[in-house]
Amino acid sequence: MTATAGQERRGAAATWLAGAIGVTTFLGYLDYVTGYELGFDSLYLFAVAAAAWKAGRWAGVSVALYAVVAWTVADVLDRHVWGSGFAIYWNGAFRAAMFVVMAWLVSELRQALARESELARTDFLTGAMNSRAFHERAADEISRSRRYGHPLTAAFVDLDDFKQVNDERGHSEGDRALRVVVRALRDNLRDTDSIARVGGDEFVVLLPETDSDAAQRVVAKLYAVLHAATRDHACPVTASMGVVTFRTPPESPDELLRVADAAMYGVKRTDKNRIAYQIREA
Repeated sequence: MTATAGQERRGAAATWLAGAIGVTTFLGYLDYVTGYELGFDSLYLFAVAAAAWKAGRWAGVSVALYAVVAWTVADVLDRHVWGSGFAIYWNGAFRAAMFVVMAWLVSELRQALARESELARTDFLTGAMNSRAFHERAADEISRSRRYGHPLTAAFVDLDDFKQVNDERGHSEGDRALRVVVRALRDNLRDTDSIARVGGDEFVVLLPETDSDAAQRVVAKLYAVLHAATRDHACPVTASMGVVTFRTPPESPDELLRVADAAMYGVKRTDKNRIAYQIREA
């Protein structure tokens, strides 16, 4: 997720939190004007659940506690006469427990669904994004690049002689080589960058907001650490890399992949084990 995407997500969470607090305040007012004979507990729960789902666990808990305060203030202002002075504290504690448990359960459900979604988007062998996840991320970055006018760079990585590793050393050794490659690349990327496995021994690195000069520095470093890692782990593979900087965003993730893949195959058709850089204006 890029910095801009992170800001958008935090902004959306803050909007939902503010909205839930506004709804809770309005419900407290309704509690006051309608008297204590009518209750709005289920609507308070709706506001708590919405905050927990959209803005996170602690936002939900905050709205839950605020809902108890709004309900209590409405009761006090309405001059509700209780049979026991302890009753208002008991009801407040009961509502607080109910609302907080709701916030907790909703946030746990949201996190469980997020984990399942992440597993469905992850390559089981290497831990990199899978092709589906890459297309989603690339579509977001293309849209963001088009909106803000920022360059976007993609690096297509193909491992040289990987089939030979599988044939001579076995698939378990080939799998180990793939994990070594992904770990080396991922450990040297920014938080805003992405790496995906899009083929048996093919990977794509997505570098948002990265112009051609920055791309050359970043990819040269990745090329060096990749070869150092494969050497240190006795993995007899090298890498051919095609790097394309889009000054004008591509039309789709498929076009981005096609152009970067073509740049990489230009390397494979010659002497392999090097980097080819391109700049696309349109």
